[in-house]
Amino acid sequence: MICRNAASQDTGQYKFTVADAVIERLRPIREQFVALRKDERYLDDMLSAGGEKARETASANWREIRDAIGMRL
Repeated sequence: MICRNAASQDTGQYKFTVADAVIERLRPIREQFVALRKDERYLDDMLSAGGEKARETASANWREIRDAIGMRL
């Protein structure tokens, strides 16, 4: 469809056609992003959960590294 339409367009018109298609394709993602940005409680909860998970992973990795190099604390 877009190729048929593009055949009669000059470069400037084609750029607008492509831009409109990209904007429309990204619209749902942008709407979800905006909604999530408004929910500060959800963002705080996700950051806290992510931080806890990162600390657990880092702690396990650090123990494995210490054991591998023979470093005992």
